[in-house]
Amino acid sequence: KEQFFTEKLYHKFIARGYLDSSKVLYISGERQLIDGIVNGLARIVSSVGESFRFLQGGKLNWYVVSLSLGLSVLVFLILMVSGGL
Repeated sequence: KEQFFTEKLYHKFIARGYLDSSKVLYISGERQLIDGIVNGLARIVSSVGESFRFLQGGKLNWYVVSLSLGLSVLVFLILMVSGGL
């Protein structure tokens, strides 16, 4: 049935080596690298959101002042870059 023991040889060396190397790549690549990047970005976004939480107070006049100030800064920067000032 097993001619020249090729099936056992294949499973013992080639398939096992492939499975072992794929496990190592999964642990180092997927779990540590990719999950580390994703979890790190989630922590950064969460902390930035917490630090800007005070800006949303529900006051319409604060939103209008902030929008006007931001628009003024953008117009000033555009004029500076284009040489208008």
